[in-house]
Amino acid sequence: MLKVNVLALTRPRSSSLPIIVQEFMKEQYELDRKAKMQVIEQESKERRQLIQSQRIAKDMKVLQIDTRGMDPADAVIINAQKARIRAAYPPPPPPSN
Repeated sequence: MLKVNVLALTRPRSSSLPIIVQEFMKEQYELDRKAKMQVIEQESKERRQLIQSQRIAKDMKVLQIDTRGMDPADAVIINAQKARIRAAYPPPPPPSN
């Protein structure tokens, strides 16, 4: 991504040209770095949202497990997981009238 600094393109004295080019490059580097950071932040946010939705889907599958007829030791483990999940996702409050 190349952005042109109009002030750097004006005709300065030849002795100040290296300084202007150096400043331009420094500014361009900073702009590129900021743009890259924004892309990284957006990708990270999307990954966190995906992981969260996958976690919720997994938890909802656990809530659907029927423990009737299951070995009692296994049922205790599943029911403990269900209790943890229900505590993590409380039902929404009823609508107020």
